[in-house]
Amino acid sequence: MAQLQRVLKYLVMFAVVFHVLGIRGMFTPTKMEKLLLNGRMVANFATSMSKVRHTKASMKTVKLIILHFKHFGRVGKFLTLPFFGDLKTNNMRKGIFTTIALFATIGLWAQTQPTVIQDVKLNSGKTITIYSNGTWKNKVFKKPSIAWVSIPAGTFTMGSPTSEVNRNDDETQHQVTLSAFKMSKYEITFEQYDAFCEATGREKPSDEGWGRGNRPVINVSWDDANAFAEWMGCRLPTEAEWEYACRAGTTTPFNTGNNLTTAQANYNGNNPYNNNAKGIYREKTLPVGSFAANAYGLFDMHGNVWEWCSDWYGDYSTSAQTNPKGPSSGWYRVSRGGSWDLSANRCRTADRNGNTPGNRFNSLGFRLVSPK
Repeated sequence: MAQLQRVLKYLVMFAVVFHVLGIRGMFTPTKMEKLLLNGRMVANFATSMSKVRHTKASMKTVKLIILHFKHFGRVGKFLTLPFFGDLKTNNMRKGIFTTIALFATIGLWAQTQPTVIQDVKLNSGKTITIYSNGTWKNKVFKKPSIAWVSIPAGTFTMGSPTSEVNRNDDETQHQVTLSAFKMSKYEITFEQYDAFCEATGREKPSDEGWGRGNRPVINVSWDDANAFAEWMGCRLPTEAEWEYACRAGTTTPFNTGNNLTTAQANYNGNNPYNNNAKGIYREKTLPVGSFAANAYGLFDMHGNVWEWCSDWYGDYSTSAQTNPKGPSSGWYRVSRGGSWDLSANRCRTADRNGNTPGNRFNSLGFRLVSPK
C-alpha cells in the first residue's frame, strides 16, 4: 500500500512538471483547470491512503479517481486505458507505471511543441517571439501580396512634341527601347506599407486623417519607397518604364486622349487641361483603383499621388536608348503622374517632377516593378 501511495505522489509530481514544460498548450484553459483539479484529488487520495486499510475500499477509491479522469475526453480515456482489466492483480502496478511513462512521453512531446508566450519589440525596431520553452526567434511577418501587370517589350517615343499644350522644356523627345517587365497594378497602399513598417520597426507615415487600408501610401520619401521595394525583392520603376507603362501605346497628352476629366482621375478639377470644363476637387487621395485602368491594365497612372521613380532627375539624351536608367548622380529623384492637389496639366504622361530623396509629402507615393 505504501508503494501505491508513493506511485500516486509521483504521478502528481509528473503532472506538475509537465505543466511547467508546456503541456498546457495541449489543453484549453478549462481542461487545464480540470487537470490541476484532478492532480489535487490524487494528492489528497494519496495522503488519505495511510488511513485506509481495507483493500476493497482502496480499489473503489482508485476506480473513482480513474472514472473522474475520464472527464478529459479522448486524452483522459487514453490515459486510463492501462488501468482496465483486473485492477486487483499485479497488472495494476504495471498499468500505473505505464501511465506514468505516457505522461513522460507527452511531456517530452509538449516540450518540442512550444507555445507562444508573447511578442517583444526591441530597441532596434525588430520584434522577437518568446516561446514557453524559453527559446525565442525573430518574428516572421508575412509580406503583403501585390497584383502585377505584365508590360510587353517595345520601342516608343519618350517625351512630348513641341506642339503639346503646356509642355515643358525638359520633355525632349527621343526613342527608347525597353525589355518586358512587370509593374504593380496599383499604387502601393497603406495596408501594404504598414506591414513593412511593422516588420522592420519603422514609424508608420501619417494618412492625414483620410484613412489607410486601400488608399495609396503617402508621406514617404524616396529612401522609404526604395527600402520597401528592396524588402519586397523588387525595385522602383525607371522613368522610361513609368512613361512607357503609362502611355500604353498612346501618343496623346494622357492615356485617355487629349483631355483628362475628374471622372477619369483624381486631380484638382478647378484647373482642367487646355480650357476644358472644370470638374471635382476632392482635396484628398482616393482608394486605389477608383477609376478605369489604361490599356495595359494599370490604375491611377494619372493623378491621385505622384510616384517615385528610380532615376536621378536630369536632361534627356537626344539619342536612341535601350533600358535607360537616367543619370548616375544628381540632387533630385524623379516622380511622375501628378496628384490629387494639382492641375490636369501636371498629370500629363510626359510631365516630369523632381524631389530631394528625403522629401515626404501628402501627395507623394510610389509603385513597384518586379524583377521576375
